[in-house]
Amino acid sequence: MSTRTLLRSAALALVIGTALPVPASPQVGGLIKKKLKQAIEQTRVGTDTATTASAARARAPSFDEVTLEITPALLDQFEKGLTAEAVERKDVDSQIAKFLPHDAFEKCEQSLMRTPEAQAAYREYTKMLSGTDREAMRKASEWYGHRLAEITRPKCGPSPSEAEITKGDLLRGPEKVGQKAAGLTERQYAVLKERILPFCTAAGASGPGSLRIDGGYVYTTAEMEALRPRCAKLLPALR
Repeated sequence: MSTRTLLRSAALALVIGTALPVPASPQVGGLIKKKLKQAIEQTRVGTDTATTASAARARAPSFDEVTLEITPALLDQFEKGLTAEAVERKDVDSQIAKFLPHDAFEKCEQSLMRTPEAQAAYREYTKMLSGTDREAMRKASEWYGHRLAEITRPKCGPSPSEAEITKGDLLRGPEKVGQKAAGLTERQYAVLKERILPFCTAAGASGPGSLRIDGGYVYTTAEMEALRPRCAKLLPALR
């Protein structure tokens, strides 16, 4: 008999029971109602439990050339990548720390405008502007900008706008270094990070079968067994 049929039968019995003449003993009537109520509640509990268990058994993930199955051997490769990435990231952070913020850069640049080099560059620039040819004026401004950069860069570093572009290039570097050290493609390395971080953050789950956690990430039993002992080491590196 299906769960829905059982619930309907129990409810119908309760309705019929209340419609019948009340037995001579009120206690007997109350007992019947109590038993019927218990039957309905037990059926609902069983249904909820079955639904929860079914939802917990997540469909196993499908692996391909991008989404790799997480194994101890793959995690060894991944850890090498994270180590190399961390070393490169420290170097990048030290380079970025040398870039002056906007106000400090302007102050540094202005202090160099009084040097003989900068004054000579300005005189040359004004000579180039003596004509009215727009193309000549454009070239003069371009030359002057390059010349000032040659004068200011050694002491002031890159301009704020140039620094932002350089930061973006530098910050992409560590992950590429890590990916190569791990012997993985850029996408494989990124997907591994995407899958490992939420699992280790959630501390995983125990028991057989596949696991689904927030975000739609799914893991097989073998993957969970491979990941659990590594999370304590992997999580700080991933964060």
